[in-house]
Amino acid sequence: MKIILILLLCLCSFSAKAKVKVAFFEAYDYTGEVIRLLPKSEFFHVAIQIEGVWYHTDQEDGVTVLKPFKNFSYLGPEYKLKAILFNESIDISQSSIAPFLGLPFDFYYNWFDDTTVCCTELVAKLIDIEPSQSFFASQYWEPASGLKRGGLGISPDELYTELLKRGFQIERFDFKGSKNMCKAFL
Repeated sequence: MKIILILLLCLCSFSAKAKVKVAFFEAYDYTGEVIRLLPKSEFFHVAIQIEGVWYHTDQEDGVTVLKPFKNFSYLGPEYKLKAILFNESIDISQSSIAPFLGLPFDFYYNWFDDTTVCCTELVAKLIDIEPSQSFFASQYWEPASGLKRGGLGISPDELYTELLKRGFQIERFDFKGSKNMCKAFL
């Protein structure tokens, strides 16, 4: 009887879905001011953890495994981890992200261009979240040539709200003090 119980427990642990986490970051410009993608927005960048491996999309390497946050100097701002959301019932495997690995960063934020991807688009597509109409209403977006206001997309703040609606739970990090590069969260 004990052997059957042990076998059942092992079988259940193998069939259990892996925990998926999504990290949300704020960013600072060279003057120390928070960069707002939209008026009153909190977040600038997102990353996703699948089966214990963190992934994100950056402007240099596109979709890649996220190394510890030791250097984002190519973007200019300094990043601070604001929150991590997690869900233990979402079933996303390494094979789900494989088609995205190596895709370049989408500088035009075109949801329908399958040859490029931005950070929120990557997470939304992996979790099956539909885009909404985006109004890029901050000065941050103005230098992006070709970016159309009112196109489809999802901001980090909209993604955060949608994940909460879908049952993700909050894991907060309180890094008091100056802008923290968050090396330790991995």
